[in-house]
Amino acid sequence: MAVGAISNYQGYQIETVENGHQRLVKVYNDTGAAVANGKIYHLAFAVDATDTANPIFRPYLLAPATQATESNLVVVVDNSYAGKASIANLEYGYACISGVVKAFCDGTSADIAVGDQLEVLNTGTAFIVAAAATAGKSGALVPESAAIALEAHTPNAEALKSVLLIGRQCQIKAT
Repeated sequence: MAVGAISNYQGYQIETVENGHQRLVKVYNDTGAAVANGKIYHLAFAVDATDTANPIFRPYLLAPATQATESNLVVVVDNSYAGKASIANLEYGYACISGVVKAFCDGTSADIAVGDQLEVLNTGTAFIVAAAATAGKSGALVPESAAIALEAHTPNAEALKSVLLIGRQCQIKAT
């Protein structure tokens, strides 16, 4: 495990952790409730100017919302790095930005097969098969693809499944 920093957002330092097959980012939860490991969010950024002499720039969790441009970084909450099953409200914790992670997947509308490209829709709480993905696993990623399924999931309720979070900006489509 290596703690590092990335400075790819307007020159600000953002704390990241390399944890085996994952890249985690330290995030702030101000959603109004605890968020469980495996939940899917959009990573957003804000300046907390409570201390005007030393304002804090921090990444925080935002519910996925329709965004037609490729400007969304989808993350999966994984506070197990801190030894916790969730991130309490108004607390810091960790979210996976790339790598292998357990994420909520929903096979209700279509079976999820190993290798399927996955997306999250507007206000979605779980990954589903990306509707625009090319057949035959061609390797070409569609704009809304945020993850690749590492476990199959048949139609039923949401369940935690292993996925490879791609770690690139993607589209979030309307429901």
